[in-house]
Amino acid sequence: MADEQSLTITSDYMFKKVFGQKPLAKQLIEKILKIRISDIEEIQTEKAVDGGPHERGVRYDIWIKDAKNTRIDVEMQSGGGSEEILALRSRYYQSRLDQDTLKPGEPYPELGNSYIIFLCDFAIFRGTRCRYTFRDICEEDKSITLEDRAWRIFVSSKGGRGGETDQELLDFLDYINGQKPKGRFACKINEEVSKINRDPKTKEERKMAFIMLKEEHDKIFDDGKAKGIEIGEKRGEEKTIKSCILGMLKKKMSLKDISEVNSASADLIRKIAKENGLSCDY
Repeated sequence: MADEQSLTITSDYMFKKVFGQKPLAKQLIEKILKIRISDIEEIQTEKAVDGGPHERGVRYDIWIKDAKNTRIDVEMQSGGGSEEILALRSRYYQSRLDQDTLKPGEPYPELGNSYIIFLCDFAIFRGTRCRYTFRDICEEDKSITLEDRAWRIFVSSKGGRGGETDQELLDFLDYINGQKPKGRFACKINEEVSKINRDPKTKEERKMAFIMLKEEHDKIFDDGKAKGIEIGEKRGEEKTIKSCILGMLKKKMSLKDISEVNSASADLIRKIAKENGLSCDY
């Protein structure tokens, strides 16, 4: 857990402060995408895209537009998360990323490339890789890719390193994991983080960021504790109901009566009966 004197690159504040700078953002993106991008024309942190009164809006961590009308969103995901939520969130973010990219009457080929990048400090998917790139592929013929110029990339600092050839990216992922920085890129990022942590002008901002980080950490802990209690209570309740059903089956009570007393389905009662070598069809 960081303190206000030493926020790490994974903290929301520090990530945006560092990669809100064009040169560093460009280097990070090129290492992740493994391509050169054009000069960044516009970069915004916490860019909000309003969804209107009846739609959900989004707020991008790092929003970028380059000279070729490429749109890129980079999100830092720290502390864990559901793969389903990550996938659905990336889908929604990508749908919003194209907003305002075409003027009225402009042809669709004017659309630039679109990249959603989620940088995670936890294991994702099978955990065997540190980079997962997704595009739409034909179900009937896997050799056909839908050329819609849209990519979603998930990078995991905890994933396996096999097959990854960019050593500077690997060094940066190790740095995210708390290891001593090595390699030019990770060392440059660490220098910037240290500079921001020492800057008296950012003291109040860092203090507020630390308070928010602590509140988020406490909430995750409290939610996890409450969930654990809830699961324990549910399991205890299920065990009691199962025991009651089993006792009523042994007494050869009717399926209807067992169901009404325990608020249990006929299928569940038959399953318990079968598992214990009993019958409920007298």
